[in-house]
Amino acid sequence: MAGLWKTTACGPPGEFMKSVCVIAIVGLAAIAHADTHQSVAFEWFEYSGHDAMRAGPLASGSYRNPILPGYYPDPSVVAVGKMFYLVNSTFAHWPGIPVHESQDLVHWKLIGHALNDPTKVSFDGLGISRGVFAPSIHHHNGIFYVINTLPRWSMPAATFS
Repeated sequence: MAGLWKTTACGPPGEFMKSVCVIAIVGLAAIAHADTHQSVAFEWFEYSGHDAMRAGPLASGSYRNPILPGYYPDPSVVAVGKMFYLVNSTFAHWPGIPVHESQDLVHWKLIGHALNDPTKVSFDGLGISRGVFAPSIHHHNGIFYVINTLPRWSMPAATFS
C-alpha cells in the first residue's frame, strides 16, 4: 500500500494529511465561534443570467439544450392552435408557476405566472420542500386550467423508509 503513495501535490503523503487536518481543525474552530443567533433576510432578490454560449447565432435547424435554461423543473406543455404553453414547479418560491409561450417548442417567452396574487395563496412559513409541485396545464373552450399540488403537512421520517 505504501508504494502506491509516492508524493502528492502538497508534498509527501504525511505532509498532505497534516495539511488536511490543520484545515479541518481551523474550519471547525471557525464554525464553533460563529454567532449562530444572527439571521440573514432579503427584502428582494433578482437574478438575470447572461450566458455567453447563448449570445451567438445558431445554424438553421439548430437549437440550444436546454431550450429553457435556468430553474424550470417538472415542465408541462399544452398546444393551443399553433402556440404552446408551458408551466413549471416553483415549490415555495414566489410568484408561483411561471407560464411560458412558444410557437416552435424551442424559443420560449415568459408571459406571466399562474400564482401572482398573494391574497389568494401564501407560501409564508413554508419550507422549500413545500409549495407548488408538478403543475399541469390544460386548455378547454378558451380557458386555461392549471392543476397543481400545494403540500403543507409534515410526515414522519419513518413513513419514507
